[in-house]
Amino acid sequence: MEMKQELSQDDRLERVRQAVIRAGSTVTVGDITSATGLGTFEAEESLKALLGTHEGTLKVSEHGELLFAFQKGVIERDYRSWWARSQEAIYRGFKLFFKIAIMLTLVFYFILYIVIILAMLTSNRNSSSSSFNMGGFIWFFWGGSGRHYESRDGRERVPLYTKVFQFVFGKEEPKLDPLQAQTDCGQLIRARNGVITAEDWMLVSGQSLEKCESDLARFTSIFDGEAEITSNGTLLYVFKDMMKSGQTRRQMPMPSTAWNRLQPRRALSNGDFGHNMAVIGLNSFNLVMSIFMTTGMVESLQTPEPPYEPSTVEHMVNAVDPQTFFWLGTFPLAFSFTLFAIPLMRLPANRRENAKRRAGNMRKLALKDVFTNTARMITVDRIESSVNTKLEGFYMRKANTEEVNHVLNEIAYELNAELKSTEGGVSYFAFDEMHARQAEASDARQQLNLKDQDLGRVIFSTDDSDDEARRNAEDVELEAFDARLGAGRTRDARQPGNARQPEDYSSSSRETKRSSSANP
Repeated sequence: MEMKQELSQDDRLERVRQAVIRAGSTVTVGDITSATGLGTFEAEESLKALLGTHEGTLKVSEHGELLFAFQKGVIERDYRSWWARSQEAIYRGFKLFFKIAIMLTLVFYFILYIVIILAMLTSNRNSSSSSFNMGGFIWFFWGGSGRHYESRDGRERVPLYTKVFQFVFGKEEPKLDPLQAQTDCGQLIRARNGVITAEDWMLVSGQSLEKCESDLARFTSIFDGEAEITSNGTLLYVFKDMMKSGQTRRQMPMPSTAWNRLQPRRALSNGDFGHNMAVIGLNSFNLVMSIFMTTGMVESLQTPEPPYEPSTVEHMVNAVDPQTFFWLGTFPLAFSFTLFAIPLMRLPANRRENAKRRAGNMRKLALKDVFTNTARMITVDRIESSVNTKLEGFYMRKANTEEVNHVLNEIAYELNAELKSTEGGVSYFAFDEMHARQAEASDARQQLNLKDQDLGRVIFSTDDSDDEARRNAEDVELEAFDARLGAGRTRDARQPGNARQPEDYSSSSRETKRSSSANP
């Protein structure tokens, strides 16, 4: 007799993943059950779990069948190659090293060169008259205590070393919450009473419909939701458990929409002209001095014309040793040059990032007209006007008609909009199909009515002093006893000659029984 061997969850997921790869990335539950030997329930749950960790979407066929569509190769979500991850690590390490080098080098060489200049100017004077107040400059460089503080005009003042960091590497942007998308989706589910569509997530995220479907497939797995199909083929994402709450029932507000989450233009440095000029001036001084020191030391090593004293030649040969030449000339020259070179090297990537942000902002602003225009007549001219008004506020280049038309056509293609024209010949897009899907989702919300789920009474608590939970448990037990007793009397009444005298199980009787059970 063979013993049944259970597969672990990881083994089931890998088994399903390999089956999806062999099947060509788009499968049904039946495909997986036949290819893996798993039961229908196990296969469906494994496919949902796979959607949570790998790139894929849920699709619906014309006959209402649910399809699980994964990207070719069933790759992990947010997959990055080893080289991509290594590049980031190398850049972070170089950035940290350079920050330390700035702190140790820029101020040191500035002070050193100042000392050399003063020594040259006062070489024939009394040494007591050549004092130099280093403490004042160090205080200026470190910004007093090294912390950010406000000036008298209320603006934040930043230490010089922070200004240098921002000049070289750009201003540090706030770190994004890795669970922000899931938080927004959870709030959207509550606001939509447990039933959402891909279009609902689009107006919050501003992403393409394909990316929204991919996200919702993952959220369905994470939040233990279900994908349901209406009679007209609309795919709904239903989250029954998400609507259960132990708090007072109230309507959850919608999360912030995509057009209220526009990204500002990213400056190459900290964006402050005065700060940048201070850094440029300081580094330029070091650069010029390093060039001067290098050329001066090279000239001092040239052999003098005869006649000359042997002692003079010996002095010139020993005047500048290789270490002095490197630390006073070569190293600060290379460092100062690099300080100017890095921002120039970052310029192409910064331009690409701003172009990406500008395109994303244009799409989000176009979505605003698509979702909020009550007339449902979306024209290029209308969107172009509203888009450029916002772009100017973010110091971004205005969008031309061709760019706006391209964005609008992309959205219209994703949402199956229809191009129409008025009697006057004005072309516009009508998103009737999208509005029909939204209406179906609204009907489903009313029918399911998930917002009014009753959790019932609390019948157990780990707190031994919770008398309410104990009373509720006793009430539930007595009500179940009453129900069983009533069912027994009904059966006895149906049998002739078995009529019994009904017992008194009024509320007062139940209270007596509860007190007797509580005090034996």
